[in-house]
Amino acid sequence: MNLHYSINNDHGINFHWNYLFSEYTPNDPLSSDSLGYDVGTFPSEKTNSVTTLSYESSFFNEKLSNDIGVKLYEWDYTITSQERSLTGTPQQTRSDGSESGYYLSTRFSPVQDLYIKASYEKAFRLPDSSEAFGNGVNITTSPEIQPEKGENLNLGILFDRFNAWGMPWLKVEANYFSRDISNMIRLVSSNITSQYVNLGQISVEGYELEFKADLTDQWYVFFNYTHQELLDEQRYLPGTNSTPNPTYGQDVPNVPRQLANLGFEYKSFGLFRDDAMLKLFWETHWVDDYYYGWQLSRFQDRQIDAQVSHTAGFEYSFHNDEIILGFEVRNLSDEDITDVFNYPLMGRSYHASFRYTWFE
Repeated sequence: MNLHYSINNDHGINFHWNYLFSEYTPNDPLSSDSLGYDVGTFPSEKTNSVTTLSYESSFFNEKLSNDIGVKLYEWDYTITSQERSLTGTPQQTRSDGSESGYYLSTRFSPVQDLYIKASYEKAFRLPDSSEAFGNGVNITTSPEIQPEKGENLNLGILFDRFNAWGMPWLKVEANYFSRDISNMIRLVSSNITSQYVNLGQISVEGYELEFKADLTDQWYVFFNYTHQELLDEQRYLPGTNSTPNPTYGQDVPNVPRQLANLGFEYKSFGLFRDDAMLKLFWETHWVDDYYYGWQLSRFQDRQIDAQVSHTAGFEYSFHNDEIILGFEVRNLSDEDITDVFNYPLMGRSYHASFRYTWFE
């Protein structure tokens, strides 16, 4: 639910409420036999709600815009453990609570089409259903999971202009981000299954660069690059005040430090029909090498090599874009690529799509 009250053209108040209820009731006879109880009779439930009250203002003919707000986070979880029960009754864990946060963001335009942005936020991220309940196959439920807490700083500069130096449109953006995260939620893998857990204290710092442009009415190009460092800032093991944490200061595994994407599009108008458009596209994706486990030894070899993959395809639309036919080939060069846990992903694959829009 969202409500907005305009004080005048430059000032307004927003109220937003988001409520989410999820229930997980598995139906798995094999799991019931293995665990010693009927898993369907012990459902897991999760309730999340976020309430936001904010004040928006603008000054100097909208050259300066501000948004300040407060948030209330509330949650109530009852999660059933998937560990084997000797009594026939599984362990159910309930967690409920509330936390408050706030944010402040500002944007200033010193000259036309140039924007300087800054924001600071104390926020909580409530676990979503997949993190709390798993997937019923190789990701188990997380009875002890808690919300993430983050203090986030963002600084950025944006240039966004139409008809820029002979180009129909140009957008260039650079952003710096810094996060101090407590109880960061990450998927941790064991020999057979995985589970979402809270890692403790993590720091995140990095920057992003993005370039987008319509070079002509036919040619479009984009490029983005991200560099980030996620470090374990938990000096001592949880529950102790003196036992050193062996991973303190190390890179958080399963997160690449660098990644980038490059793409091109070419549009042709009036092919076969006056209202038709043919779009050809190519995308290249690059991920730098990184580890999928903590680097506890100099002999650590759990490293995922740098990966490059390509996607190419086309879209043909007509009848005022009501009908769109698409075809694309992913991992065009059939590279050996993996996910963040070093599990192999699909090689070259082919995808066709049809979309029809009958109302707007």
